[in-house]
Amino acid sequence: MSYIWLLFDSDDTLFDYSLAETKALRSTFENFGQMYRFQYLQIYQLFNRQVWEEFERGETSALELRLKRFRFLFDEICISPHPSSATALLPTSWAGLTMALTPAGSTPPEKPPHCR
Repeated sequence: MSYIWLLFDSDDTLFDYSLAETKALRSTFENFGQMYRFQYLQIYQLFNRQVWEEFERGETSALELRLKRFRFLFDEICISPHPSSATALLPTSWAGLTMALTPAGSTPPEKPPHCR
């Protein structure tokens, strides 16, 4: 018997997505000179799950999905995503990422109360 297609379910069978997610988030913070804490992963996963559910219901776009979860994470851990704040002092690539998290023409968001 010959087969035309061979399909694999790669989610956590061929690839360890949990480990990859952990390493990617940690290395992103470290590569941009930011301190990484294990709690950041837990916070990111919570927001990531919420935003994916919004995407699946058609309430958010693919672009918003990629950016929104980081916006939520940064708000929660008190990293301002606006270039006029302390992130302007960070390396250009980190500032570029954080600038992308602020919609064009918007004003700097207020810091959440727990960050003041």
